[in-house]
Amino acid sequence: MTTHTIPYAAGLGERGLLRLATAGSVDDGKSTLVGRLLHDTKSVLSDQLAAVERVSRDRGLTAADLALLTDGLRAEREQGITIDVAYRYFATATRSFVLADCPGHVQYTRNTVTGSSTADVLVLLVDARKGVLEQTRRHLAVAALLRVPHVVVAVNKIDLVGFAQDVFERVEAEVQAVARDLGVAEAQAIPVSALDGDNIVDRSTRTPWYTGPALLELLEALPPSEDVQGESFRLPVQLVIRPQGAAVAEEHREYRGYAGAVASGVVRLGDEVVVLPSGQRSRVVGIDLGSESLSEAFAPQSVTLRLADEIDISRGDIIAAAEGAPEPTQDIEAVVCWLGDAALRPGQRLLLKHGARTVQAFVRSLDGVLDLDDLHAVSAESLSLNDIGCVTLRLAAPVPVEDYAVSRRGGSFLLIDSHDGRTLAAGMVGATLPSAPPAPVAPEGDEDFDI
Repeated sequence: MTTHTIPYAAGLGERGLLRLATAGSVDDGKSTLVGRLLHDTKSVLSDQLAAVERVSRDRGLTAADLALLTDGLRAEREQGITIDVAYRYFATATRSFVLADCPGHVQYTRNTVTGSSTADVLVLLVDARKGVLEQTRRHLAVAALLRVPHVVVAVNKIDLVGFAQDVFERVEAEVQAVARDLGVAEAQAIPVSALDGDNIVDRSTRTPWYTGPALLELLEALPPSEDVQGESFRLPVQLVIRPQGAAVAEEHREYRGYAGAVASGVVRLGDEVVVLPSGQRSRVVGIDLGSESLSEAFAPQSVTLRLADEIDISRGDIIAAAEGAPEPTQDIEAVVCWLGDAALRPGQRLLLKHGARTVQAFVRSLDGVLDLDDLHAVSAESLSLNDIGCVTLRLAAPVPVEDYAVSRRGGSFLLIDSHDGRTLAAGMVGATLPSAPPAPVAPEGDEDFDI
């Protein structure tokens, strides 16, 4: 019998907000699962449900197609697929959720990267009849590279295999083997039927051999979002506030503030800070939230800081805690998920966007691409749409990036087409791809001889 444990952590009485994303291959039932979660947690308004039931009847269905609760685009409804990320919000008695329903088609992998980039949990659907597919491997690789804290594998359509325990355990073992090879710390599997609701909100009597939690039960029990307040203080400057003109009130004529959202950590009056990339230091003498003055601010508050010294600060600079601040650099080694239709090749010139700062970037080298069959990096001359590869970039100006393993915010960036502004790649600084296992070495004395 398969046994499972729920990873409870101390202090989960107030579990707070959990961000989750769904992923999986085409027709694995992601939108149906999301619709089932919304329906069974009573998070659907009566008029919405009535509209879904009406459309379902018009299509000749005997029951409401819950996928229609998230597939809102006309093209999605016509084709029966998910194209864009659909965000939904719901809550239970113990926790609030932000849910991103991501597409399964290969050409929409870029949307899955978007939906997973801020997720605390990735719910990966696998069809019990098909097992692990190439897109399953790709989504697990994305989860590993984006360092999504938790991965939950929903082995869906378990009803179509007669609720067979051996089928579930085979798929579970296959997924966990791939997850381990890619560096996913844990991937907990649950047998579910999104269509009928088995093990979605309540435990199903049709899987007596499964003793673990239902999906919602597990989501309610997972540790809360990462503690960005425990990280070192960072505030990317989005706007310099300097009132000017004859109409400005007397008390505001000398006002100079630097506005932005606190990305991580806590800042207090009197704290010593450093402005990056210039490296100039100062001290915080004011923290303003609208017309209110604060003694401290923390992530993710949007505030305006006033400093003791008049420093040349502009949009894109980062105000950071003086101790442990990152060293600005012009050379970056990173892993990127390539999202552009045209291939990436060494020698290309792009724009790199890190926080609110955008600089020119030159692709010095392409250092490998992830082989989704063997699950390790292989040499390549280019990156095609949806490829995951290692690159080395040279920047036109220093940027205070951090290792993605240390900070998901400080270590992430986008690559942008300088001509039309399209997003071409999502990158993770300092991330690496699994290496190929070393070739076996023949023991001494085993040389081959011609006979």
